[in-house]
Amino acid sequence: MIVNGVEFPFQSKNDQITISGTPHTVKLSCPTAEVDGIGYAFEAKGLEESRATENKHQATSQSPAVRGDTVTAVMPGLIIKMFKSKGDHVKAGETLLILEAMKMQNEIRAGHDCIVKEVLVRPGQPVEKGEKLVILEG
Repeated sequence: MIVNGVEFPFQSKNDQITISGTPHTVKLSCPTAEVDGIGYAFEAKGLEESRATENKHQATSQSPAVRGDTVTAVMPGLIIKMFKSKGDHVKAGETLLILEAMKMQNEIRAGHDCIVKEVLVRPGQPVEKGEKLVILEG
């Protein structure tokens, strides 16, 4: 599932989806999706691709929040929690921080093994789309 350009792995069962361990109730009625009682416009893309092709794209894509050694906000939101500090060693896929946007908590993960060179935000700080959050090294 991709929300505002950010890819989220999820599990679904009936009208429940689980994103990053948090369950949400979802009801679809084009052109809106109701998530936990709040309505959102949505668009379905990529349905013309076969499942094999779709899964291949998911497995190889990197989070748009991490480009090289810079982690940026892909949407406006609020920094909820920082998991890493300056000097920390990070493995690919480890969560760097949680960015809350549109009442959803988004885990921003490292795209590669690295060291945190600089942390530019703190919990409780609002951020704008494109704002630099963390600088990585390696």
